[in-house]
Amino acid sequence: MALYIRSKAWSLWVASTLITFAVAYRDRALAADDAYIHRRIAEQYAVTGHAWYNSTEKILGTSSPLWTILLALSYRLFGHFDLLVPILEAMAVGAATTIAALLALRLDEQKKMGNNPNFGVKVLGASFITWMCLLDSAVAQMESPLALALLLTGFLLLTKERRTDSLHLSAHAGLALIVLSILTRLEFMVFALLATIFLLWSRRWQKETFALAGAVALSGCLWLYHQFGTIVPNTISAKARAYCHIRLADVLNNFALTPIRLPLFFSLLLILGWMISKRYLSVSSSIGYIMALGGLILGSLYAINRTLVFPWYVPLVVLPFTLGMWLIYIDQSERIPQLISIILVLGGLRISVGQNRHLLQEALLGHRPVDGLWDAQAARVHEYLRVGSALNDICPGGKLLTSEIGGLGYSFHGYISDGLGLVTPEAVQYHPLHFPEDSPSHNDAAIPPRFAAALKPDLIVTYNIMGEAIINKAFSMGYTDLQLPPFPAEDYVPAGYYLGSMHVLVRKDGVCPVFGVEDALRRQAHLDLSWPSQPAIASTFP
Repeated sequence: MALYIRSKAWSLWVASTLITFAVAYRDRALAADDAYIHRRIAEQYAVTGHAWYNSTEKILGTSSPLWTILLALSYRLFGHFDLLVPILEAMAVGAATTIAALLALRLDEQKKMGNNPNFGVKVLGASFITWMCLLDSAVAQMESPLALALLLTGFLLLTKERRTDSLHLSAHAGLALIVLSILTRLEFMVFALLATIFLLWSRRWQKETFALAGAVALSGCLWLYHQFGTIVPNTISAKARAYCHIRLADVLNNFALTPIRLPLFFSLLLILGWMISKRYLSVSSSIGYIMALGGLILGSLYAINRTLVFPWYVPLVVLPFTLGMWLIYIDQSERIPQLISIILVLGGLRISVGQNRHLLQEALLGHRPVDGLWDAQAARVHEYLRVGSALNDICPGGKLLTSEIGGLGYSFHGYISDGLGLVTPEAVQYHPLHFPEDSPSHNDAAIPPRFAAALKPDLIVTYNIMGEAIINKAFSMGYTDLQLPPFPAEDYVPAGYYLGSMHVLVRKDGVCPVFGVEDALRRQAHLDLSWPSQPAIASTFP
């Protein structure tokens, strides 16, 4: 059975890649706003050679340099992103699902389970777990699938059997790939540390192992320093200050850990750890424990630092932990540890099943207003894209301030100031916000009014909930408020999802003509019949 599955690994990769591409391409309109940040930076890099968000500012505004480089290279070779990004996502997910199966197969080399009739199901189960955890991020068009594909491949190479001199070559390549995964998601330094400890413990390293990994890390650092003059992303300090009000309960809720489930979760972990603590771990079986431990540590760091966990962060924790638990289940022969492992696996999968059900329905059956959250977030991105395009037509030289720089920044090609501070370091000093004066709705992502007053941009684009304080002061600050519908009419938005209206504030003495901006927005509404037939824009003139 093991030999048969290994011989068909390429078929598994092709099948998972094609299925993922079909879903990701059909659901491409659900791309996250942050995906467009990567697109803008990648286009700048491909065209100008500078991976900067604004063409005049040397700011490290991405925490995923490898994904940015890959997008830029692909854009330079093939052009438009609409087909390109789903292909890249599908290839990464397909690689990850196949590597997960091969990791499970490695246990066969140690335990000789190839004659077990259920072993094929266990191996394919590893692929299914991986695919379920990554599909959401692939549809969002984020870098998580690539980071996890590199990580799993690195762990697979580290477990190569001690048979020939190629052992050390595999160890070299394995650790180097794990370092590459750090250049895709910085949090994976946790797994790099665990992999280093594993190599030292198993005595599967030579000085060349760390030399190659160090060379890869040094190359990444040199590229960052050449491009930006630093290796520390500006996004780290910006998010740390802006999102300092996040509660621990909010972080845990992203991982389906309620106050009731949390004690049960840790109790099961302690029982499982106690039952296997005295068991000898081979090289192959150790990987499952390392992956589960890494996912647990990373999730704990998110919780301790009160990190705002975006949906594409979730698989960075859930996949290593869940897949690690599945490998522990395969490795165990006693019933109770197996049962505990399965419970923990099902708990991890529970996070992905609901959203993936919605995505699959969307892809297979068309628009399905069932869960609605991703549809609403996508509708917000669509509104940003349309507004940005209209503003770019009428006033490409204006300076624009906003709190979400993805879709808006992709369609508006001029200079953008980021109220959150991701690509605008000057904004960071105005965070954390003071509630309620800076944001009556207590929204951490709101534009700081003091920053807007100091900057005096030509345009401010925001929703009610993200710019309420500025909107209320628009007249006194010298702005004309143009109010638009919150979402395109064809997009489904569930009841209760409130952002308020979209507001375009135009400075009366700025470079953008008020009536010209209003006319451009009206023409955008008129040309696109999906916008409401009622007056699309409400002007508030002094």
